[in-house]
Amino acid sequence: MLSHPHQHFIMRAHLTIFLAAALLAVVAAQSDTNTIAQNLAALSGGANGKNYRTETLAKLVKDQNLEATLGGAQPLTLFAPTDAAFKALADVPSDKAILGDLLSLHLVTGPIYAENLAAFQIVQTQLRRIGSPYVAFSPTSARGQALAVAKNGNDVTVAVGSAGVKAKVVDSLKSGNSIIHVIDQVLLPAKGFTDTLGDAKFTQFAALLKKAKLDATVDKQGDTTGFIPTDAAMDKVKDALAKLSDSQLKALVSTHISPGVIAYSAGLQSRSVPTIHGHDLAVQVDGDKITVEKNINIISKDIFTNNGVLFGIDFVVFPDQIASVNNGTSNTGAAPNTTTTAKAGPAGTSAATATNAAAAVVLAAVGAIALML
Repeated sequence: MLSHPHQHFIMRAHLTIFLAAALLAVVAAQSDTNTIAQNLAALSGGANGKNYRTETLAKLVKDQNLEATLGGAQPLTLFAPTDAAFKALADVPSDKAILGDLLSLHLVTGPIYAENLAAFQIVQTQLRRIGSPYVAFSPTSARGQALAVAKNGNDVTVAVGSAGVKAKVVDSLKSGNSIIHVIDQVLLPAKGFTDTLGDAKFTQFAALLKKAKLDATVDKQGDTTGFIPTDAAMDKVKDALAKLSDSQLKALVSTHISPGVIAYSAGLQSRSVPTIHGHDLAVQVDGDKITVEKNINIISKDIFTNNGVLFGIDFVVFPDQIASVNNGTSNTGAAPNTTTTAKAGPAGTSAATATNAAAAVVLAAVGAIALML
């Protein structure tokens, strides 16, 4: 009969062999032919052969009853944050519906293979739940929150628009007809239109939007594209802005917002876009350069909101009927090749001269505005 030390040694040896076999089975479970759910479970193990784990995500998937979805026949792409990414997150939502929204933001219908990526593309996610605070698109559009996916050489990043945190793809695992892209950050949904203005440093326009009492309208109007002057652009015309009546202010603000349209930069072509005010803004695309009304530059693009997208522009658009307030300078409705911007008065005319010339018609213009709005 073996002594106790020998018995313990043999038991430990058997246990070691058993655990080794089990861990090898987990590693072996990672396969190109597995479903996303199976590979995600395999990546949860401490000996998954990788320098990361996805145990937190696997648990959340199970808690949300998403295993059937991720194990089904529909081709999908899962952007899978690592355990370290979740640990760095300040707060994981406890509300089941909100948590489901967060996970849906990481899931895209159809496989997105790195080798097929262009330098930049916008992809629609499965975050489209009616009633979600992160989804305010037009109900008939069936549109989901979008992600911006960029590729530079072998590096792939994904973000909720240009203002969102860029998550780097650290590994990719083919999973049957689907794929897992492991990422080093948790993606967070875009906020509402007016909240995003503040976050993106369009503070002066945000203040004017509120003053014009259009903030609630824009937040609730569904699909929206905004061409928003930066604070620096607003500073250049602060004297003119200070002269605006309430109706003129509303006209100016609404000229920068396009309802019923979501115009991401990817695939954008030259076109006219309608605005709340009624003017169509001319958007010109020349390679990577995008301009508005011929000479207003877009200096930041694809800032996502929960109902659309924002572009930052370097000058303020003054509609025709209040051009006199800005030294007679209009940005809309001008003849070809003669469009002017808020940076100067009409060609060959000083600001003082333009102001004096406009003074005679200011009162009539102000009276006419009430009829036109």
